[in-house]
Amino acid sequence: MKDSGKAIKLNQPGLVLLFAGDKPGNTAYGEHAIPIDAGSYRILEGHYKPQTNEEIFIYRLQPNRN
Repeated sequence: MKDSGKAIKLNQPGLVLLFAGDKPGNTAYGEHAIPIDAGSYRILEGHYKPQTNEEIFIYRLQPNRN
């Protein structure tokens, strides 16, 4: 995973994961709660593309130790 150079600050604990085209409360694939502490996180990213038309992007939040 590579550091994307971006960061996110959570003012309260918890995140909700949903499809990028969805709206909270009106989703095609549902909402998924992610338990995470409030704080500042660096965004790491990974990318995998096999020899097909599919791609996988993975994002990881790593606590910012600054």
